[in-house]
Amino acid sequence: MVDLPYEKFCLLDDDMLIWDECFFNGFKFLEHFDICVPMNPRLYVKHDLDGADVSTQIRQWFVNRNYEYLTAINFSPIFLMKYELTEGFCGGYLKEMKHFPCRGPLMLMKHILLNNLDMLILPESWCVCGENAQHWFDYKVHHTQSIDIMALHAGHKKVCEVFNVR
Repeated sequence: MVDLPYEKFCLLDDDMLIWDECFFNGFKFLEHFDICVPMNPRLYVKHDLDGADVSTQIRQWFVNRNYEYLTAINFSPIFLMKYELTEGFCGGYLKEMKHFPCRGPLMLMKHILLNNLDMLILPESWCVCGENAQHWFDYKVHHTQSIDIMALHAGHKKVCEVFNVR
């Protein structure tokens, strides 16, 4: 991999919008965890496995290990340490995706498990997606001393409508 001067990284989809300055606390979490990713609104890996873009190989890998009820993760943001940008983790992920393309978060979860990474699953508010945008907006309006929304998946039309993002 490329020799980079930074020790901590955040990988984002290009259609993510950082919504709260506390988002950058994700880097602080890396003092205790190898990788931090947000929970997916689909809740369980089982629901990701039902997608049309899931290969038989990846489906069987999770089913054979009884991992269907692990918490489903989202693909952005991903906070990780420089040492995870290695052939073992990122290289293994990319190599397998090349041969068995599928839903990215499933392959990410598989390689987190294969590499025994200490993972922190962040709340859904770290990646508000189309399916849950109205829920988070309403929750924020009705509970002013409540959960801060860290990032919006602005590539989802519903998110832009609900949060008035242009």
